[in-house]
Amino acid sequence: MSQNLPDNLTVKLNPTSKFGEFPKSKEFSDVELIIGEKSFHLHRIILASQSGFFKALFSAHWNNKGLLEPITLNEEFLGSDIIEDLFKSMYSNEIVLTPENVHSLCLASHFLQMDALLQAIQKYWRKRLTLDNAFGFFKLSFQLGLSSLKKYCLIFISKNSIRMIEKPHIEELSYEDVVDILK
Repeated sequence: MSQNLPDNLTVKLNPTSKFGEFPKSKEFSDVELIIGEKSFHLHRIILASQSGFFKALFSAHWNNKGLLEPITLNEEFLGSDIIEDLFKSMYSNEIVLTPENVHSLCLASHFLQMDALLQAIQKYWRKRLTLDNAFGFFKLSFQLGLSSLKKYCLIFISKNSIRMIEKPHIEELSYEDVVDILK
């Protein structure tokens, strides 16, 4: 009973399916990050693959033994509540964006140069753009160089210009902001 089946079969495996377990233990960790009062034992390859900041940091801090001294990072953009979510996302490729965490995640992912997450955050905000928050998102996108969100905000503001003029946030715009909108 021989069927006409191909001899070869390509099987797709998910090698990262177990990665989410690693941040919970020190097993195989090769870097210790200290942020505020918390210490994280992580893996350079995971962090560097997800973050331009870590890629550059580890290249600069590499020593001959292949191990790094503990690295202390400033809490200014990396609050411990957000950084744990970011580290988990680096291992699992998942993160939950909520109205409560998205602004902090945006600042932290901008600081850490996490481009894929920044793109997801911009998409999240584009879907939630309203007359009340358009100017705020525009200013933030301008400050952080979020070109996709900035472009979308400019289109939204220009399409709704008559109604936008009535909003109190218009007074917060700089001359340069207004010029950008009018272009």
